[in-house]
Order: sequence, then structure tokens, then C-alpha cells
Amino acid sequence: MDDCTTPARAKGLCAKHRMRQLRTGDPTMVRRPGRPKIAHLERLRELFQHDWSARTIARFWRASRVINGLDGNDALLAAVQRCTRPNGTINVAAFEREADRAIMQWVHDHPDHEDEA
Repeated sequence: MDDCTTPARAKGLCAKHRMRQLRTGDPTMVRRPGRPKIAHLERLRELFQHDWSARTIARFWRASRVINGLDGNDALLAAVQRCTRPNGTINVAAFEREADRAIMQWVHDHPDHEDEA
């Protein structure tokens, strides 16, 4: 880097520009700070920001990824229906239990994937 005044450490680049090179392939590219945004998670936050805490949103997001990843979108929709209260709100604790059941069922159905430690 011609205009960088920091001493070069590796491959002719200072530590900052070398890290940029490793991360993006371009030592001049500057990324936005923070974690990358996940569109679906951002939508959940918009929908439930006044009703749910950040922790509740994270719990729901984790459980929905587990159920969807193991059993697919139809199972996810069915789990949401089972965990929806009569007033239309979602019982997130029950939804987490559904995710835990899905994990346990998957482990039961796939004994060949047990740890060999």
C-alpha cells in the first residue's frame, strides 16, 4: 500500500491491510463494522420488536432454524401452529421444546452419527 504509513509486516502489507487481504481478497476493501445482517432475523425483529425481547427473538430464531433444518418448512409451520395460543401469540418456550424434540428424534433416527469419542 503506497499511502499507508504503518510498517509492513507480511507480504509487503501492514497488519491491517494484510487482514483485509485475507478476509476479502483486496487489501483496500473496507467492510461495514459489525456482524452481517440476516434478512429473516431482521424481519423477525421488525415484527416482534414491541412484543418480544431480544432474547425471546433469539430463542425463537434458534428453534425455527433447528426445526426447519431437520424436518423442513412444513414441519416448521406445523410447529408454529401447535405452539400458537388461542389469542394468536406464540408460546416460545413450547416452540423451543418442539425444536428439542426434533433434535432428539433426529438423534434417535440416526444412530450412525453418534460421537466416537
